[in-house]
Amino acid sequence: MSDDRFRDWPFFADRHRDLAARLEAWCGAQLPVDHDDSDAASRGLVAALGRASGCARPEPAQGSGWISAR
Repeated sequence: MSDDRFRDWPFFADRHRDLAARLEAWCGAQLPVDHDDSDAASRGLVAALGRASGCARPEPAQGSGWISAR
């Protein structure tokens, strides 16, 4: 089990913790991959992540039209 205490840092919101948990679960279901052809493995993982909405555009910061980089 990994050390995930960093998720409690004050600049992470619940939405960040939720995303991290969902990505961790997704990775557990998708990995490991065949590394004999790393290019194909990478393309496959990115495509699967896109199908799982893991590459969805982040929501803009509340009250602005800009995406928060925080």
